[in-house]
Amino acid sequence: MPITETPPSTLTQIMQLESMTMKELLAMWQEFNPTPPPVRARSYIERRLAYALQVNALSTQEKKIVAKNTQRIESISKSYALNKSKNKQGTYIPVPGTILKRLYNDVEYEVIVLSDGQFEFQKQLYKSLSKIAKEITGTHWSGPAFFGLRKPNTPSKNKK
Repeated sequence: MPITETPPSTLTQIMQLESMTMKELLAMWQEFNPTPPPVRARSYIERRLAYALQVNALSTQEKKIVAKNTQRIESISKSYALNKSKNKQGTYIPVPGTILKRLYNDVEYEVIVLSDGQFEFQKQLYKSLSKIAKEITGTHWSGPAFFGLRKPNTPSKNKK
């Protein structure tokens, strides 16, 4: 298996500009620019090439970031599509990242919906909103009803 060389880092390429001949600098200039440099001063060409190398490196990184963010957005969209419909009790399941707020006894409580189906409340993870509601009130509550995801008097579909 042939060994492939990794290209030198941007910083290494910039550092090498000083040791390049003017002919090599002009050849590199042609890689980035369709026209010859407006000034044939070596310092000008080196600065412009250093800038072009940095722009090239950042645009490559930006493409990777965009691809990663696109993948994250698609994942959230799929999760949203799955969670958009009502579950079997008629409760809406919020999209991951949603912050549920509830004012209870003049104290505002916040719960963050996580992508793995859990909820974060006061830096602790909970598997159900009902446990969080009980933590807040001290009595048993329907978590979805407590946080306004279902009307308190809505009977579940399973009951007849």
